[in-house]
Amino acid sequence: MIPARFCCQHLSARHASTTFKKRLFAIDEAEDEWSQHNAKKLIDTTEKGLQASIPKDFPYFHVQFGLNKGFVHVIDNEDEFKSSLGINVIRGMLQLPVEDMHGRQRYVSVEVQKEAVKSFVQDWEPFDWTKQLHHSYLYTLTSLGPNSTQLLESIIVLQSKSSWPELVGVQGTVAEATIERENSYVDAVIVPEGSSVILDFRCDRVWVWVDKNGIVYRVPTIG
Repeated sequence: MIPARFCCQHLSARHASTTFKKRLFAIDEAEDEWSQHNAKKLIDTTEKGLQASIPKDFPYFHVQFGLNKGFVHVIDNEDEFKSSLGINVIRGMLQLPVEDMHGRQRYVSVEVQKEAVKSFVQDWEPFDWTKQLHHSYLYTLTSLGPNSTQLLESIIVLQSKSSWPELVGVQGTVAEATIERENSYVDAVIVPEGSSVILDFRCDRVWVWVDKNGIVYRVPTIG
């Protein structure tokens, strides 16, 4: 028995529907000569839905477009049916190369890999949701205790900056701030230097710059 496999891909519904119908119809035509059953193999599920369209006790391939429209292909021979059918049809629609992740990889130089990464970053840039997380903060402390643990008394949220001229010539040390949210207030705790750094999408833990007078100058932009 072929194990169940589910995939979801964002495509043009009209294009995908036409392409899958042609592909499944071609498979049906090829299988008719050797079919062991008289059941109709390509079934439109738009009217009845999937459950009412599936022949009883038959393995099947199902593709759906949106909430209602779709097709079911009854599998006559499970041993010969390729479970990669859906992925291969989509790959053809998107004009993508054949998947070779399980094959022997050819050598790719470091320079080529760097160019590939650079190209991906450029293509991904318009969709990079992590840019929404790139905020910078300016904290003000009255003083720091001996163990470098104090609550910040005020917080000013600033826009992200690429340079921080106010740090030029300032003597200080790098510490870590843990931001705690409770009852709509934002407090930050300075923890000892050398603690592990955790950056997540909530900005719960970030780096800060503390000068010798206990003033926290900034939290750098994440990334």
